[in-house]
Amino acid sequence: MKIFRKILLALFGGFLACAIAFLGYYLIATKGVRLDENKLLLPDTQILIYDNADQKIPSSLSFSRRNVVAIDSLPKHLPAAFVCTEDKRFYRHGGFDFIGVARATVQNLKSRRFSQGASTISQQLIKNTHLTLDKTVSRKLKEWKLTRQLERKYSKAEILETYLNTIYFGHSCYGVADAAEFYFGKQAAELNAAESALLAGLVKAPNHYSPFKNAEKALSRRNTVLKLMLEQNALTKNAYETALNAPLPTANAKTNTRSYAHFAIEEMDQILENLGGTATGKIELFTYLQPRVQTLLQMQASAADCDKTYVVLDNETRGVAGYVSSISMAKRLPGSLIKPLLVYAPAFEEGISSPANHVLDERTDFGGYSPKNYGDEYFGYVSAREAIAKSLNVPAVKTLNALSLEKASAYAEKMELSVSQKDRTLALALGGMEHGYPFIKLVDGYTTFACDGKFAPSRFIREIKLNGNTVYRRECTERLAFSPETAYLITDTLKTAVKDGTAKRLRALPFPVAAKTGTVGIGSNNTDAYTVAYTTKHTVGVWVGNANNAPIQTTGGGLPCEVCRQILDGLYKEDYPEDFDRPTSVEKLSLDLYAYEREHRLLLADPTSPIRLQKTELFATRYAPKEISSRFSSPEIPVPKISYDGEKIRIFFETPPPDFYRYEIIKKANGKQTVAYEGNCIMEFVDRQLSPSTAYQYAVIPYYNHARGKPVSLPIVFTAAKNAPPIANTPWWEE
Repeated sequence: MKIFRKILLALFGGFLACAIAFLGYYLIATKGVRLDENKLLLPDTQILIYDNADQKIPSSLSFSRRNVVAIDSLPKHLPAAFVCTEDKRFYRHGGFDFIGVARATVQNLKSRRFSQGASTISQQLIKNTHLTLDKTVSRKLKEWKLTRQLERKYSKAEILETYLNTIYFGHSCYGVADAAEFYFGKQAAELNAAESALLAGLVKAPNHYSPFKNAEKALSRRNTVLKLMLEQNALTKNAYETALNAPLPTANAKTNTRSYAHFAIEEMDQILENLGGTATGKIELFTYLQPRVQTLLQMQASAADCDKTYVVLDNETRGVAGYVSSISMAKRLPGSLIKPLLVYAPAFEEGISSPANHVLDERTDFGGYSPKNYGDEYFGYVSAREAIAKSLNVPAVKTLNALSLEKASAYAEKMELSVSQKDRTLALALGGMEHGYPFIKLVDGYTTFACDGKFAPSRFIREIKLNGNTVYRRECTERLAFSPETAYLITDTLKTAVKDGTAKRLRALPFPVAAKTGTVGIGSNNTDAYTVAYTTKHTVGVWVGNANNAPIQTTGGGLPCEVCRQILDGLYKEDYPEDFDRPTSVEKLSLDLYAYEREHRLLLADPTSPIRLQKTELFATRYAPKEISSRFSSPEIPVPKISYDGEKIRIFFETPPPDFYRYEIIKKANGKQTVAYEGNCIMEFVDRQLSPSTAYQYAVIPYYNHARGKPVSLPIVFTAAKNAPPIANTPWWEE
């Protein structure tokens, strides 16, 4: 019994010591922490934006207190939506929901991760207005102390009103008044149940559940809130069903007309959301903006009378140096812009193709899918280089078919270009998809080629400070999407597109540039036109079209290419970018031109062949051809035919022989050998110098300089006897 008492005393003593230690830590950690009533109003939130040289730009935003609304002016379903979603025991607890804490703890233990929290509306209000984003015990203790002070000083109605006027709803909206105006163009007092539920659903993750970014997720989240409201008797069954059928808001002119600052703030929303915080107080955004570049884009944008997106990325930092868009980050079908990213670069990487590989460009049916080239024009055998430069459709589909949709999609994923199972058809080679991508995602993909195959997503922001404290600093982590040799080979083919292909409007630029164009159409009308061009320093993207898919009168090689040319010209007025460095793993090889053009084979040129009969092309060393032609060191020709009609012997070629050889025809008869012909290539030789009843044998010998090929012996021909009847005009040995 004494031992049991000692154990109890020891346990009690230990517990008491821990409690005293915790109390001491609590008093030290929260010393001087006081509720600041001024912060509980809509705070003087100010967003200061700095360019890449840390100079403040004039697009800074601030939010005043004029948009505060009284809770008794709001429809009952509006505050109820927040209570049902965020804190259903709000009116019954004193600031801390211990039942919710216990439930969340059990769920977290089951899932073995912190998947659920239990912050009340009072705690959220304190966290958003008084505390930093630090996830420390000290910060949590301060939150508890301030929450107790809040609950003692204010009524539930006052706390909820303050909460509704300070909560962040994304898109630079603070408080329900701003959110109601931005999302619905209404006063907060005019919001219906469905609209109230959507705003309440945004609180958890404003960027993630924005109806203008993720409509499906926003709808699902809104309906979840409506269900909670029904379950907690905040809505009747009829009101619930009516609200379920209400449409989501659609983007209006206010949401679409955006400056660089707004795109930076949208990125800030996502970053802070990932950090588990909200943007309040003094916010400083340090961006990659280059004012000269932004001004250049804005000048170009003012000349286009349709929707547009112009972007310039700095290749070294992957920062957005300039951005102008009238459609925000809307997804568009990529058209032929997808070909290098999803077809040719993966095919080069896998060794399935190279710039030199031939593909037969002709009308082809792929199990019911029959792609057409622009203008329904086809070119026979073309190299991958030519197919890319001219943006031919059939070779792209054939290459994707050889590569496989699975491999193509896997490479696309490396550049954050997801391909759904529904989109995995051969039409993908031409940009045939259900939704497409935001344009900047495609520009990011092309930057991969400019950066030796290394991918990193572009960003507007490099650092965020809240109230003077750095809460985010970007680390640009690259990952290898393609080998350096593949990236260089794609770049070189896209330089050909500038020189001789669809991007030839750029060829007058006095520095090296690679580019790809793309056009999307519905029937005979074009809806989207693209050009993406890059140098060793920058990647420039230009898209024009209409958000409502109204027709445009241009292709990718037209207006977008011209705008791109002017942007590039403006970027490098004084300092031209250097050319792309060829990796040591890429070789320039000489091919046998005859085998390449006539036989569509990749043979290394014979060392003795003339330059005019060689073709140079680039290859990744690991996939370079190894077989060497002997066309000039050991000449070979197709076997000619021979015939006799009773008067003459005719030797002729059905397949044209190489015209760069000289030929010797040896004639044997009666034990004698003579040269019947010596000279340049001829398709036919006729011998009338014949004797009756004589056997004639011929051999054709090709030669080049001093190299003689093997004699090609022909069948023996017997001439007819003197005064013999005529014979049929058919070679006797073929009868």
